[in-house]
Amino acid sequence: MQFTPQQLAGAGRYSHKTRIGNWCEDLAIEEVKLNDFMSNKRNGTLLTMQAGIQQETSLQPVPLTFAREGILRFGDSIKIQSLATNGTLACNIFERNSQDGESFAASCAPAGSKTTKVQPSCARNTFVLEKWPKYNYPDDILRVGQPFLLGCNPSLRVDKKSGMLRNLAYLSSRIVDTNRFAKMSNHQEVCFQGGDLKYSMVWTAVNVANRRYQTAGGPVMANQPIVFSHKATNTPLACDPNYSCLNDFGNEYEVAGHQYLKYGKTLNLINEKDGLCTVAPQSTSNVPSSKPYLTRCT
Repeated sequence: MQFTPQQLAGAGRYSHKTRIGNWCEDLAIEEVKLNDFMSNKRNGTLLTMQAGIQQETSLQPVPLTFAREGILRFGDSIKIQSLATNGTLACNIFERNSQDGESFAASCAPAGSKTTKVQPSCARNTFVLEKWPKYNYPDDILRVGQPFLLGCNPSLRVDKKSGMLRNLAYLSSRIVDTNRFAKMSNHQEVCFQGGDLKYSMVWTAVNVANRRYQTAGGPVMANQPIVFSHKATNTPLACDPNYSCLNDFGNEYEVAGHQYLKYGKTLNLINEKDGLCTVAPQSTSNVPSSKPYLTRCT
């Protein structure tokens, strides 16, 4: 490489000082990008950090209510187990079903997953029993046939900026239409809905045996198989192991509203051959525990 005598003597190299093109705009864009990056890093909203924060928030250990008498009461923190899959109902508070409202996905975490391994429970599979304001309750005991609300764990609704607690998201369902339906089975959609209380959030607990004719008013016991029936549509809460869905927590089961038990007189000749009476409606006391609509509260 050839050098000039001035450079050999220690003088500076030749360079141009005229800036050409949109140099000022490029510098401004770089400064804005750097400021946005630093702000997102402080707030924990970077894409590389969101997955870890969501896992930490959803899987944080939370306590359950100890029922000394085995009776469920309003205000208790409970878990709901599906007898068909042995999984637990879970709220995916970071997975929105729609962008214009607070509608969050619901699923069933299978046994052995990260959600069910948290002892005694985690935030996403723990729920709070609350009263429906438009019903006159005689006491704080949850009874068969009484309407109730099932809200998500309060730790999932903490606003990080203000530290305030937002309204809980409640288990909700609506009749199937062209815009609302379960993505895998096309059954009645079940999700967690925020905002004002609506009648679509009301559920009732129904005994398993003789679901059509039963006495209402008995207390709902913990660890007892029951059916969650949607008050507005009279559709049971169900989880079918044939329909699985993939989310941030792995492969889980879809939760939907569907009536698997039929009361119609079907296959009468086959039933009579087996010795079953087809004149009167059949009792459901012999329904196997693997039916998708059977649940257990713990």
